[in-house]
Amino acid sequence: MTSFASKLMVVFIRLRGSKKLLSSVEATRKDVESLIRQPHGYAPPKGLADKVDIELQHKYGWPVYVLSPPGITAKKNALYAHGGAWIHEIGPLHWKLVAKLAVETQTRFIIPIYPLAPAGTAQTVITVIADLAAELFDQDGPENFTLMGDSASGTIALCTAILLRDRGLPAIRNIILISPGLDLHLDNPLIDQVAPNDPFLAKPGLQYAAELWRENYGWTTLWLARCLVN
Repeated sequence: MTSFASKLMVVFIRLRGSKKLLSSVEATRKDVESLIRQPHGYAPPKGLADKVDIELQHKYGWPVYVLSPPGITAKKNALYAHGGAWIHEIGPLHWKLVAKLAVETQTRFIIPIYPLAPAGTAQTVITVIADLAAELFDQDGPENFTLMGDSASGTIALCTAILLRDRGLPAIRNIILISPGLDLHLDNPLIDQVAPNDPFLAKPGLQYAAELWRENYGWTTLWLARCLVN
């Protein structure tokens, strides 16, 4: 059964009007142009430092945050790529999720602030994410490493895993994809049936955002990732 908290979240999302930004190509294009002129902040929300230890590093030209459970030296690492349809920055709900997981699993989370589309594209972003993942993989061993992608970044995580495989690294044992976007054709007929009940996502805007993200790369029927690493 759907929890009361989940029902409240659906109402909250609808009231925010987030779906309007993806309701049409024009609406999403205007949103992207607005974000280019006035980018949103990405820093962790106030108060999060009371729950986890936060460190800001810079790697490969990107800001990279490290969230650790307080008072201990975490033995496990997780690389987390945030959602946002490839065009939106990491938000408070992402930060709260990661902080909660860091404490409950006693895991050190590495959160790269990757460039968003159209400045950041599949080729440029996935290559750097793979470099970060390989660094952690080698540092602490495969048994202590988790690759995690949320929503649009489920695509990033999957592409990263395939790219690392093609580089000759051992298979990543722990991959977590949260509601990942795996088929960016969005041509499944069931999508049009469930779309009216989706409080957040809309097909036209997602297709436009995916075009910006993939740049000149094609995709296969199932996975954008298959084409990105060829």
